[in-house]
Amino acid sequence: MTEVLRITDPESVIYTTGCLEAGERFFNTNLIPIAGAVVGIALVQILGICFAQNLRSDIFAQIEKWKYSNN
Repeated sequence: MTEVLRITDPESVIYTTGCLEAGERFFNTNLIPIAGAVVGIALVQILGICFAQNLRSDIFAQIEKWKYSNN
């Protein structure tokens, strides 16, 4: 019923690299996709800001039209 775990290679069970080293390795091997994702998200955010500014400007223009059309 109880199985004995036979370990022939301790590195398959014990982590021998630290978190910082593993993180640096991950970042270095995936630099292009990470940078692409960051740039893509930034462009979407900037586009959203531009659309919001455009909407704000249109709202203020419409309010000004209503002010002068009622007089």
